[in-house]
Amino acid sequence: MQRKIICALLSTVVISGPVFAAPTGSSYVGLQYSKLNYEAEYDYDYLGQEYDLDLEAEPDALIGRVGYFVTDYFALEARVDMGLSDEEVTVEDYKSGVDVGVDYMYGLYGIGYLPLADTLALYALLGYTGIESQFDSPIGKVEETESDFSYGVGAEVNFTPTMAGSVEYVTYLDESDQYDFTLTAISAGLSYRF
Repeated sequence: MQRKIICALLSTVVISGPVFAAPTGSSYVGLQYSKLNYEAEYDYDYLGQEYDLDLEAEPDALIGRVGYFVTDYFALEARVDMGLSDEEVTVEDYKSGVDVGVDYMYGLYGIGYLPLADTLALYALLGYTGIESQFDSPIGKVEETESDFSYGVGAEVNFTPTMAGSVEYVTYLDESDQYDFTLTAISAGLSYRF
C-alpha cells in the first residue's frame, strides 16, 4: 500500500505547476540527523515448540546528501551515512545485552517534488540502499551486510533561495530472509543549493 501511495505522489509531481521549482541543473549538499528503527521478527522451533520473538533497536546516524536537479521537480541524490551511536537490542521488551549500530550506509535515489506553496513542497523518494551493521555482544562481534529497494516521503521548506530544511520518513530495508526485518528512519536536516 505504501508503495502505491509513493508512486501516485511521484506521478503527481510530473504534472504539478511551477510554484516551488528548483532550477534544472542546480545541485545541493546537505546533512540529516536520523533516528533509525531496526525491527525484526524471528521465528524458531525448539524441541517441537515454535517461538516468535520481536527484536527492536533505535541507533542514531548522520547522513550526508549530494543531489542534482535533472528537471525542476526531479532530482537524483546520493547518500552516505555513518552511525553516531549504538543501541541495545530489546527482545520482547527485555534488554538482550547485544548492541546494534550502523557501520556505514550508502544509497542512490530519485526524488520527485510536489509543490504546495512558494516555499513548501512534499517529496517522495525511490532508490537503492546498501548497509553494513554491527552487532556487539559479550561473546563477540558480528557484521552483517544487506541491500534493498528503498522508498519514503518527506517535506521540504525553503528558508532562503539557497537554504532548505527537511523532515522525512524512509524505509531503507524491508527483508524476508531467515527472519523478517525492516530498517526505517525518521530524519531532519538542512541542505544548501548552488
